[in-house]
Amino acid sequence: MTLDGNAVRSVDRAAALLLALGDSHGEAGVTELARRLGLHKSTASRLLATLEKRGLVEQDEETGKYRLGLVVIRLAERAERTLDLRSIAMPELDRLARVTHETTGIGVLDGDQLLTVAQADGPNLVAVGDWTGRWVPLHSVAAGKVLLASMPEREILRLVRRGLDRFTDRTITGLEPLLEELARVRRRGYATAATDTGHSAADGTFGAFALGHPEKVIDFADRSIHLMTVRAKEIIAAHYADPLRYAYYTGCSTGGRQGVMAAQRYPGDFDGIIAGALANRHIHMHTSAIAEIIRQIRNPEAVLSEAQINRVNSAIMRQCDTLKEGFLNNPRQCAIDFSALLCQGVSGADCLTPAQLETVRIFYDGVRNSQGELIFAGSAISVPMPLPARPAANRADGPGAGEAMNPFLFDTVRILVFQDPDYDWRAFDLDRDMPAIDAAAGLVDAVDPDLRKFKAQGGKLLLYHGWDDPGITAENTISYYSSVMEELGGNQEDWMRLFMAPGMGHCRGGPGPHTFDMISEMEKWREQGEAPERIMGANPQSGLTRPLCPYPQYAKYSGKGDLKDSDNWSCAAP
Repeated sequence: MTLDGNAVRSVDRAAALLLALGDSHGEAGVTELARRLGLHKSTASRLLATLEKRGLVEQDEETGKYRLGLVVIRLAERAERTLDLRSIAMPELDRLARVTHETTGIGVLDGDQLLTVAQADGPNLVAVGDWTGRWVPLHSVAAGKVLLASMPEREILRLVRRGLDRFTDRTITGLEPLLEELARVRRRGYATAATDTGHSAADGTFGAFALGHPEKVIDFADRSIHLMTVRAKEIIAAHYADPLRYAYYTGCSTGGRQGVMAAQRYPGDFDGIIAGALANRHIHMHTSAIAEIIRQIRNPEAVLSEAQINRVNSAIMRQCDTLKEGFLNNPRQCAIDFSALLCQGVSGADCLTPAQLETVRIFYDGVRNSQGELIFAGSAISVPMPLPARPAANRADGPGAGEAMNPFLFDTVRILVFQDPDYDWRAFDLDRDMPAIDAAAGLVDAVDPDLRKFKAQGGKLLLYHGWDDPGITAENTISYYSSVMEELGGNQEDWMRLFMAPGMGHCRGGPGPHTFDMISEMEKWREQGEAPERIMGANPQSGLTRPLCPYPQYAKYSGKGDLKDSDNWSCAAP
């Protein structure tokens, strides 16, 4: 059968109608569709009637508007099952979602729009919805702008010829601002590299990778990042015509540890290092946590009830949250005497026993050995004590006692150190075992304050930490920063700065400002000599903006105006 020109045009118009309905994210009327496609209303009506007969569209009896029919949905589901790109991408998207705790996706260029082919949701608190199978304008999302930035300007102008419709309140709707944004994307021109640090889930859960493999502990400590960097530079030199200009590192938590480790042991690897929420005392951090768990198992009278923990947290916020923001802008400005919570006579939910007060003190002051030496810093006063997460145990050998061991933490002691998956926690003694732990696995901790070589080759170190981090205490990063200042002496702000984020949790999230552009700050500092005097932070969920200040400065409220407006805050010395 041969189709004449009119038949081909009809097929093309019918296809355009289906695509237009797909773009509508719901329903659309005949008049709207005809206008969008440049068709006569009668032509659009006739085509829609034919498509409706085939089940490709359906009409709402009440509104008279059209939407995609069940046949299209069945075809889409069949295509999705057979789409190689989706099947190939999903395992990696799932992995990235787990690692980043964010929603990940893969999109393809479809005409002048971005089609999301697959999506994996991370365990974040706010669902973003399923975008699979949806088209969005290229200019309205980051992935689309990446695609546009790789195109010549004439192609960009062709793709956006229909206009720059507003998709969200942050959508760029002007051509000139869009071209400027795309130019910024091009100017950065980063080639990126990442590593699994020498082990993967196939090696087993948590610390199992290190059992019988001391070389993997070395990889985890520092070798993997260094070799990745060396090989990445070799690949870049071989692949690109232009030479590498700058090498930057950015990472948080374990990534923060790896960043300062690179500055300590391989000072020539990076021109600038952005390191957040330093897990640089990884071994001490995990060991101290295990020591405190064991202490509470052995001394059940020291364990607080949920009501008592709530009492402690409420007392802190009542005394310290003077601005009533729900978080503390500068936790170091508040000193609280917990002895006021001591029970007078009979203990109860509204007061604490001396043993329970000791538990509170350890949480905020840190874990120490019997000689008073600090093993790992305590939490900032802004971090609420966590509710009990383990089974109650009346004695060290009682029901539930063994279940209290967090395997993520405990593997550091039993496997990385003692190489014994059956290690009995009852044998643990902090005073006796800490020196042996340091000797066996201390190479993982990045605590050397001597960064003279990194400084000498022009390196810039940009540190940050959230005051409300419940995982790695903020005081730990401050401690390392202070140790470098003491080692090198004098003012070191020409190459190293620390920024504390009030109300920010572990690397992200929280009620305070937790979104900021450290990459741009590093570029200006390393490439243009403009040191960051303050970094603008924001909370997209609440609309709050606030400057982050170079430590020990902090953001101070002017006393007037909206607390959420950065214009009412300035950096001040303590």
